Amino acid sequence: MKTILSLLMIFVSFSGPALAEEETVEVYVPARTLSTGEIIAEGDLQTITVPERDLSSNAVVDLKSLVGMEVKRTLREGSIIRKNAIAAPLLVRKKDLITLTVQTNQMRLTTQGQAMDDGAMGDVIRVMNLTSKKVISAVVSGKQSANVVVASEGVLP
Repeated sequence: MKTILSLLMIFVSFSGPALAEEETVEVYVPARTLSTGEIIAEGDLQTITVPERDLSSNAVVDLKSLVGMEVKRTLREGSIIRKNAIAAPLLVRKKDLITLTVQTNQMRLTTQGQAMDDGAMGDVIRVMNLTSKKVISAVVSGKQSANVVVASEGVLP
């Protein structure tokens, strides 16, 4: 009988309020399955609360880091979104005809070019000038457009 009481006291002490409360974090997850190529909108997301220890270092928890991003790998409803599953959407795709702009304080020139690389906003890509057939570097500035960077001496790259 004494042994049973001792075991009962041990059980009560370990299962009672003596256990520390776990730290939790609220994270955004897909409210529905999102397919590759979709752009994430705020309405595509919902929040869940998870134990902080269950979050990996590559989990995306910030709404601003998710909205407007392109899905690179299918995201299942309710699953934690990882950094490698999303990316900035491509505004220029390889072989697209794009508007190429060169601008200085004195002038602005535009011409057509063909993208040699894929690119998101701010990416440096190679573009073939369709007039001269020269391949130059340009910075993606919008949907199917890029700006040529002019060197400080005013000479084009």
